[in-house]
Parts: sequence; C-alpha cells; structure tokens
Amino acid sequence: MAYEQEWDNLEGGKKSSSTSDSKVKNNHIYLGKDFTPPDVRAKVTGKAKYSEDFRKEGMLFIKLLLSPRPAARVKRIDSSEALKMEGVVDILTAEDVANQPSPKAQILTNNPKYVGEPILAIAAETELIASDALD
Repeated sequence: MAYEQEWDNLEGGKKSSSTSDSKVKNNHIYLGKDFTPPDVRAKVTGKAKYSEDFRKEGMLFIKLLLSPRPAARVKRIDSSEALKMEGVVDILTAEDVANQPSPKAQILTNNPKYVGEPILAIAAETELIASDALD
C-alpha cells in the first residue's frame, strides 16, 4: 500500500502525509543484503506445493488456444468436432465472455493484437483431453 501511494505521489510531484519516509524505507530493507526466502527449504527438497499439485473430484482442466499471429482477425471458429469428443465439457469463445469495461483487457478475443493472446478456452475432464481437443 505504501508503494502505491508513493508511486501516485511521484506522478503528482508532491508528497502525501499518509506515506512517511520510514514506511517507504522499510519496503527496501532487503535490497543489497543476503536474504533467504522462508520457503526455500520446501522448494529445494521438493515439498513445496504449487497449484498443479492440487486435485479435486470433478475438477475440470482448461486449455487455451493462443493466437499464432499478431494483428489477426478470427473470422470463424468451428468447435463441433471438439465438442463431440468424450470428456470435453464446454468451449468458450470471445462471444461467450462478457465484455469488460476499459481499461481491463478482454479474457478472450477475436482480434488478437500479439502472438499468444487467448482466442478460446476448452474445459475438459483431463488435461490430455483438453490438449487433444485443441488439435
């Protein structure tokens, strides 16, 4: 919070009374010093838990189709073959997702501006099925 306030103050050229110099200095107490993160032992020994490590009954897996081209336009998406596959639950396209008010970026788009921008999402019972449905 102190960082955001200080950033806003730098843009405005004046200092707010709610952000003191001591708060800003405390945000940088580890700069230039040796620091061992508290979770390093779990990461090194392989005991750290990541989102990929959690599974629940009935959980779905999502795979995204990413744009292979910059500045493209998607004219048509035929998802009928993928929807027929066993284990594919649903496919979302840009038309299925509500538009976000600016400046928020759209989750899916039919007009990708860069390589790797998401075009559609496939929900399936397993990661393998979702990957196969993309092909």
